[in-house]
Amino acid sequence: MIQALVQNESNSKKIFGLLGSWLTSKKVHDELGMAITSQDNDIWYIKIENDTVLGFSLTRFIKSTNAIHVRFLFGEYSIKKELLKEIIKNAKKEKIKSVWTNDRKTEKLWKEQKFLATIRARGEFCRWEKDLINKKGSTK
Repeated sequence: MIQALVQNESNSKKIFGLLGSWLTSKKVHDELGMAITSQDNDIWYIKIENDTVLGFSLTRFIKSTNAIHVRFLFGEYSIKKELLKEIIKNAKKEKIKSVWTNDRKTEKLWKEQKFLATIRARGEFCRWEKDLINKKGSTK
């Protein structure tokens, strides 16, 4: 089961209680490439099976571009794939223009899910983006 929870005063205890030490884990931060930060109205996707958290994603709506920024995606490959598909499904339902993230150039999940990479001249990270609106203005 994947729970989608909007971060706000009433949900914060539930979100942070579920994720616990993952939020401060050096191992998690190293895999993500940075420490986890969040703010109210971010949407957390949390994969849970048998009362065990298996992975999570943190997304933020970018109003100026009608896009979803996948800020963090953590878990085993199959869990990350499942979380990403849920994010895309919800974005399409909300008529969001695109979903994007900054991640390592070598991360195969984004390419597999048909995200396009914008490569930077330096560093190991690039911008991955998936357009959800076709040229006629309808969702793909």
